Amino acid sequence: MRHRILILRLGAIGDVVRTIPVVEALRKEYRSAHIAWAVEPKSVDVLSGNPAIDELVVFERAPVCDGSIRQRVSGTLRNVAAFVSFVRTLRRKRFDCVLDFHGIFKSGLAGWLSGAPERIGYSRAYSKELNSLFTNRRVSPGGRRISRFEKNACLLAAVTRNPPETDATIYVPDRNKEEVDRLLAERRGAGNNKLVVVHCATSRPLKQWPTEYYARTCDTLVGQGLDVVLTCGTGEEGIRDEIRSLMNEGSIIINTPSLKHYAWLVKRADVYFGGDTGPMHIASAMGTPVVAVFGPTDPVVVGPYRQPYKVLWKKLDCSPCNERGCKRNIECMRSIPPEEATAAILELLEGTREGE
Repeated sequence: MRHRILILRLGAIGDVVRTIPVVEALRKEYRSAHIAWAVEPKSVDVLSGNPAIDELVVFERAPVCDGSIRQRVSGTLRNVAAFVSFVRTLRRKRFDCVLDFHGIFKSGLAGWLSGAPERIGYSRAYSKELNSLFTNRRVSPGGRRISRFEKNACLLAAVTRNPPETDATIYVPDRNKEEVDRLLAERRGAGNNKLVVVHCATSRPLKQWPTEYYARTCDTLVGQGLDVVLTCGTGEEGIRDEIRSLMNEGSIIINTPSLKHYAWLVKRADVYFGGDTGPMHIASAMGTPVVAVFGPTDPVVVGPYRQPYKVLWKKLDCSPCNERGCKRNIECMRSIPPEEATAAILELLEGTREGE
């Protein structure tokens, strides 16, 4: 019997969001089980408050250090100590079953050291870093080019016949909703324009759509009588400010203090536009129509899954390269013109008007 179940999906906000439907389906099968989720701090906001999850076990790893050798060694030692503490916490909780959706060495080792007698993960071909050595039930989804959502569903099928829904619950407290609503009212004024949230930056340069393309797209949208909110992640403000400086029209900037605030902001939007990022998956989970620009990564594997959405991607002879470096000046991103993005956004906006 599976009375105490551990979910392992530690990081990457987008991957965590795409695993939520699986856990909600798991709850339908195991209504009385204790379901815990092991996760890193950056993704806690998208999971906390979810009624399908009884407990979050947070892995407080130390930040990556790029300093001197001594600093790197010190950082590594801190991470080892954090991992040992994390594993001790898992062992104390005496889980019966581990579902490893992460599929890397760290998650596999954590699952094995947890002491759970049943450890379900992906086969060697569908996991990384010798992860499959630590599991005792292995799943092969079939087909290498499948959505992460479908891959997660295949692992879920090992323990339940309940298929996951395409939406995910991201719980947002009323106070966070009110704060975002107030900010929007202050910045937008008394108008009743359609709202487009544009997440205009990414921490990975090869996935960055050109700033001048974002500026031209936003200018066109504002010229069409739409309200455009520019957002970015912490540390990406320089990209956002550059785009703002290149624009001829006005836009709105909102800095959300948490992912819960951000989730409600994109929920309020009529369309979300951006690249291959965690915020894109949050928008999709919240039911907002998504237009996403892809380049080095494969939209079939890591793109949005919940309709409605539009993916803009030009498959070159070198793509997808999965960010293995670029000698072609990120041609895959530059080959998607602002006019194509604008047309896709306006088309989805027309769909929301028809649905009203």
